[in-house]
Amino acid sequence: MLEEIAKEKRLEDLNSEDILKLFYVPYLKSEIMEAFKVSDYTLEKIKKEKGIENIYYANINRNIITILYYCQEEFSSLNDYTKQAFIDTLIIALTFGILKRDYLKEKLKSIDWLRLNILKEIKDKNIDIKYRENEIYYYIYTIKKVFKDKESSSSDFKDYILYNFLENLKSAKINLKKEELTYAMMYELSVNERISDEMGGSLVGLKKDAYRRFREKNGIKYPFYKNIFSNLEILYGEDNEYKDILSKYDSFELLEGLYDASLKKAKTKNLNLDVIKDIYEENLAKLKAKKTLDEIAKMEEVTYDVVVSNKKHIASKKKTNKKINGKSINQEKANKSKIESGKLGEKIVLDFEKKKLKDLGYENPNEYIDWVSKPDKDGKTKDGLGYDIVSINDKGEKIYIEVKTSLTNKSNNIDFNISLKEVELMEGKLKNIDESHAFIYYVSNIKKDLLIAELLIIDSKMFQEFTLNSIMYEINEIFEKEK
Repeated sequence: MLEEIAKEKRLEDLNSEDILKLFYVPYLKSEIMEAFKVSDYTLEKIKKEKGIENIYYANINRNIITILYYCQEEFSSLNDYTKQAFIDTLIIALTFGILKRDYLKEKLKSIDWLRLNILKEIKDKNIDIKYRENEIYYYIYTIKKVFKDKESSSSDFKDYILYNFLENLKSAKINLKKEELTYAMMYELSVNERISDEMGGSLVGLKKDAYRRFREKNGIKYPFYKNIFSNLEILYGEDNEYKDILSKYDSFELLEGLYDASLKKAKTKNLNLDVIKDIYEENLAKLKAKKTLDEIAKMEEVTYDVVVSNKKHIASKKKTNKKINGKSINQEKANKSKIESGKLGEKIVLDFEKKKLKDLGYENPNEYIDWVSKPDKDGKTKDGLGYDIVSINDKGEKIYIEVKTSLTNKSNNIDFNISLKEVELMEGKLKNIDESHAFIYYVSNIKKDLLIAELLIIDSKMFQEFTLNSIMYEINEIFEKEK
């Protein structure tokens, strides 16, 4: 048969799949070289050109693609975590006793299988899925079987899809080592399928306590409590603001505090959802604070060029009574956007002040600038001082800067809200701060793609020309005590 193929085609004219089949029959490498009249160098060169330099790696890669093709109906119902757990398991099973080099296993793991276009891969690599189906029938059959058992079983055992698959591999003498268990596999087993540590240990030859310690060492602590929040719709419905935050952080960050706060006391799985929700909110606040700090850190990675405006103040606009049209506003979303734009404006002012001090000859401007309203590690800010930034002027005297930010691009007018403290700053009524050292920096025309912004510097003299319009009132009354 080998001679017949060699008579019809040259080796370089065969596609990659046909060459792999020659090694799969198997023929000896020397037999292939003799039949096609090629040297060892030429054979290796052709394999490299066809993308099959390592025969074992190429076959395993194509076998996984074939399994995903035949099991796409089963996998379509799974979330990404569970799919990844299955793919990690397939890599371990298919490389068992074949791939000795760890870097090739890591290469397989590094492929983004979840985003792979399977049909395109089959076409591009000329994969003969019918031929490969026979070679890997056991895996396809076993996966389909555990999914079928899930549908037909009425017991809790029906949820153990990955566990049942691993048990079948174990029966086929494919024995996993604990080091081969990936995070996705352990997460699926302990959190989603909620198997016991005894069951988990049986898969890799560990006793219950040894498996628990191994699981915890790899970041899967308190799996039951993780499970509660992997299904947040129980508490908040399918669409909620928390999922966006959780998608960016490992939920373990959130749940460490949850467990320590109260679940040690509860010692039961029948927990009151209201209690869970309260503790969840508390830990979520910490997570939001971390997100805010991360966003600021990202802002600090870039520097804005600032153009100082020389526009002169002409007059105050006449106050108009705005009609209230009853439009609904997502207040939390609006506040979040306001805070984010405010911090961006402050960051731009910091860039401006640093450049100003460098131009004045200060080698380390950071020593003379204090971003007092920057959130601390808990996400808390000092926004009630009346100013956001303390810097120095060309005489080395401290100046106090309140930053106002506008995301709109109005060319000839400005408008912003101002607090009583900020008014007192500009009027020289704050303790130990002279009005000549008080400024409002108005940031506008921000172009994030070009990293440029416009800055209008408002001193106390210009501020005195402004008209303050009252848009809010405070009521503070005393009532007699009930007798």
